[in-house]
Amino acid sequence: MDRRSPRARPARLRALSTFALFVTFIASLLGPAPAARAASFVVTNTNDSGAGSLRQALLDSNATAGADTISFNIPGVGPHLIAPTSILPAATDAVTIDGTTQPGYAGEPRVEISGQNIASSFAAGLALFVGSSTVRGLAINRFRGVGSSGINLGGLGTYIVEDNYLGTDPNGVGDVGNDVGVRVGAPNALIRDNLISGNNFAGIWVRSAGATIQGNLIGTDASGSFDVGNQDRGVLVDTTSGTVIGGTTLAARNVISGNETAGIDVTSSPNVTVQGNYIGTDSSGSVAIGGARGISISSSGGTLVGGTTPGAGNLISGNGTGIDFVSAFGNTVQGNLIGTDATGRAALPNGVGIWMAGSPNNILVGGATPGARNIISANTSAGIIVGGSSNVVQGNLLGANSDGQPLGNGGNGVTVEGAGNRIGGTGAGEANTISHNGGAGVLVVSGASNTGNTVRGNSIDNNAFAGIDLQGIGNNDVGDADTGSNNGQNFPFIGRAIPNGSSTRFEGLFYGAPNAALTLDLYASPACGATGFGQGQRYLGAIPALQFVSATVTDAGGNTSEFSQCISAGPGNDSWPRALDLASGIDYSQYVDLPDQSRWFKLRVQPDSRALVSLAGLGGAPLPADYDLSVYKDISQAYTTLTSSQDLVRLSAEFAGGDFNTPVPGALDPQTLVPSAFDVADFDPANFDRAVIAPQAHSPQAHSPQAHSPQAHSPDAFAPQAHSPDEYAPQAHSPQAHSPEQEAYANAQSRSAVAVSALDGGAPESVSVGTWNNTGDFYVRVRGRNGAYNTGGLFNIQVTLLTGECRNLQAPTGTYAGVSGSHRTVILTDMARMQGDTDRAALVQRLNDLAAATDGVVIDVAG
Repeated sequence: MDRRSPRARPARLRALSTFALFVTFIASLLGPAPAARAASFVVTNTNDSGAGSLRQALLDSNATAGADTISFNIPGVGPHLIAPTSILPAATDAVTIDGTTQPGYAGEPRVEISGQNIASSFAAGLALFVGSSTVRGLAINRFRGVGSSGINLGGLGTYIVEDNYLGTDPNGVGDVGNDVGVRVGAPNALIRDNLISGNNFAGIWVRSAGATIQGNLIGTDASGSFDVGNQDRGVLVDTTSGTVIGGTTLAARNVISGNETAGIDVTSSPNVTVQGNYIGTDSSGSVAIGGARGISISSSGGTLVGGTTPGAGNLISGNGTGIDFVSAFGNTVQGNLIGTDATGRAALPNGVGIWMAGSPNNILVGGATPGARNIISANTSAGIIVGGSSNVVQGNLLGANSDGQPLGNGGNGVTVEGAGNRIGGTGAGEANTISHNGGAGVLVVSGASNTGNTVRGNSIDNNAFAGIDLQGIGNNDVGDADTGSNNGQNFPFIGRAIPNGSSTRFEGLFYGAPNAALTLDLYASPACGATGFGQGQRYLGAIPALQFVSATVTDAGGNTSEFSQCISAGPGNDSWPRALDLASGIDYSQYVDLPDQSRWFKLRVQPDSRALVSLAGLGGAPLPADYDLSVYKDISQAYTTLTSSQDLVRLSAEFAGGDFNTPVPGALDPQTLVPSAFDVADFDPANFDRAVIAPQAHSPQAHSPQAHSPQAHSPDAFAPQAHSPDEYAPQAHSPQAHSPEQEAYANAQSRSAVAVSALDGGAPESVSVGTWNNTGDFYVRVRGRNGAYNTGGLFNIQVTLLTGECRNLQAPTGTYAGVSGSHRTVILTDMARMQGDTDRAALVQRLNDLAAATDGVVIDVAG
């Protein structure tokens, strides 16, 4: 070490400590010793050597103790080109080389040091091997040999490299790069306010600890507007630690853009901080100047990208991948804009927002505090691809902008390709908003090892495909013993969601392993989505009617299911015992939101009145699907009658085995012609009013075959989703498949039907029906033909009761004379089944009398 260096002096004083008293005595006689003075050397020409040359100034500085200064005063306007033919001497003593002293300097270098005449490897425009040195205000370029650099920092001590153009011409426009712009091989270097662009390998290559890189343009021109990218990395942090790139102030921001392989590449280097930078954009943050990767972090831990402090977040947009983790661990990404412009409102996409590959683990993206939120939106592919294990994605916006407006990502919001990862959470601030993405909200890629991925508490809404997709919406299986992504976790089934003030009652089913520990999460959304399987905009508390509800299940291993099919919250009126009371003249709107679902309503009626029922889309528009409208007399009364002690005997006979019913073909069916149910006098010809039975009274629209199709009149199925276990529990109903109570439920409905409107397509339906002398309730059913339903459109139903409308209708007289003309009364019967006792014989006689009447016809359908 040079004896005049600051580090040499303390060692020398220690060596002479035994003579301290003598030295003190001499010093008192001679006075204070003269201090080594810093010298100033002026470069006055562009010569390669000799007096006034840069080479000579470096030699003189090295030979002079103290912190020297090399300034410039070359005659002429400039810029002035210094192009040595051999490598300049390295600075071995503290020195400041200040290009800003050249007359005419006004922000752009007026002195250019070019390696155009040097082809050597590992050359440097300026090499500094002693600390406390500064290089300022120069353009250094064309040092292109392998391992060469514009500036090479080595040894110990603190270096400052500022206000230089490294790799461009003095105008900051032309690409005349070095191999490396700045090679940092000394600790605690400060690289600030430089233009470092156009270099063949890296703009800055950091190989020593504690470097700080702030306020630079790395990969752009001097205006920060155009691409003059370094051909590999902008900043390479290689096998070192503690590097700081950027900061929380505007002055500390780097613009690192246009670099071909990566803006920042952190390799095998722990505890790196990247804050406040624009990576992949111009200096305004509104125009993309991207490279393949904005930030690449490999085999490194403790990296902080962004942070929760104001100003710490980076803008990472316009790149092939925003942030790329490869075999990284324990890193944090917080507070960044990834895929948007600097406002967070407009799109400036990367290809993928964040990509975790090569088995990364324990990476935190976001967090529960407001400042931790990343906006990861508008990227052309996935927002985040999560590989590896034990990674956490929380509190982020994935597909929305800073105002919550849709930007989407072109692919999935989150793609999971690993195990044991956590997306969201139920704690305060842990939920992600995952919306408007072009794929699934969250996709767990198929694979036997991709298990234990927990997706809970998020707001997942308006994604093009499923909210949560375990590689294709799966079919539930009994016992849930399958494998694959998240072990193919079954999703729950929600049959009803019934709001009640501040709470909501849910009824549903789940098929899974017996006694398994499960967690059920419930969500609400304003719309269901095209798949019919729900998404979840809001993690639930209480919900209003007509919001759609869906659910997920997570097992003890952290495997979260897909969303269930969605249903709309409402009164649960999917069977006639649960019919919703409607007041006369009041509109009600509702969804048919599951296949084969019915919506039931009831209206309290009075005798001698008319009920008008209309069904249409909102505002009188066509219906959202092919819905049929049916009206019934009081089904509850019919059910009570059918389950009375008298009719239970008959019902038992109907559904018992052969030892009860006569197994003779053609035997009388007790259900349809049991004497206790029918009075033979009812079939007297005089009781058939031609005005009532006339063809014009029964239009094809009301009684056409389509109107009485099985879809329109079939009893509601007894599927679990239609009827909760409470209604058909074994203790209340026989466990036999055709117990009398269940058949009575269906028969009560079918026997009570009085009118149907079943026009094809979405045509509005309407029915007008008289109450005659009925009291109690009339029931109304809305049901999709062939299972039709539509979660995207409401129907509107209105029931109006016109009281007293039928009071002037006169009943037919006891006898009715036949009239001539074309009117006929037709009864179809099967005479082969008319066998039995006296009452049945009397019935046959009555039918014969009717057949003989002028206006009567009896047709034997069996013969």
